[in-house]
Amino acid sequence: MLNLFFALAVVALPKYFAVHIDTPRDRAALEDADRRDAAARKAFYETHKLDQPRVIMFSTADGTLYSLRARTSLSDFEKASPLSDEQKKELSAKTAPISDDAHKSLLQHHNEIWEVDNDTTILADGHAPKFARLYVEQAKPPMFEQYDTAIKALHEAVAKTKGVSLIAFFSSYGDGAYRYLVLSDEPVDLFTLVSPAVRKQWRACVIDAKVVNATARPDLTLSDPAEWIPPAPHAP
Repeated sequence: MLNLFFALAVVALPKYFAVHIDTPRDRAALEDADRRDAAARKAFYETHKLDQPRVIMFSTADGTLYSLRARTSLSDFEKASPLSDEQKKELSAKTAPISDDAHKSLLQHHNEIWEVDNDTTILADGHAPKFARLYVEQAKPPMFEQYDTAIKALHEAVAKTKGVSLIAFFSSYGDGAYRYLVLSDEPVDLFTLVSPAVRKQWRACVIDAKVVNATARPDLTLSDPAEWIPPAPHAP
């Protein structure tokens, strides 16, 4: 059963994501700005017949917006833009006013680098799920080995659970937290997938934890909900 599921888990994720995190003052205004920005960028890349870098977006119940851009390695963060100077000026002229509107709607924003834990991640496909939850937690330094054991048990439990995907991130440059994005078309509680013994060990290893409901947002990137996470992510 486990091997069969691994054979179906065909969506390959990049090693890293550049993550932009927006905390809005005016959620509706920020989301409107994001849609306008996506439309302007889409028109620009279509006009120039260029491949557009994909952005994966999701929001959480508290209104926070997460924008993830794929990076295959840390060296990718320093790569120059493939656009010419003229193209960059043209794109900036179209998006800068929208960016100003977005900034007016924010309480705060910042960037992080998240590394994908492929040993824990199980992703059968990249469609936008009906339900999602984001688990954020800090592990106790003396208990990393016990924590890893609990997470391996979680991985095995998710592999046996039909219709549930799990993307595991570690904040390499940020707060150092582990993040687990659980995707499904039916509501699921990650803690109920493991045994009480594993759950007890897991919680004993964690300093701080929070769980928040999340929503895939292909509407903000004007992308196909069936490929919210693209099957072959483009490196920007």
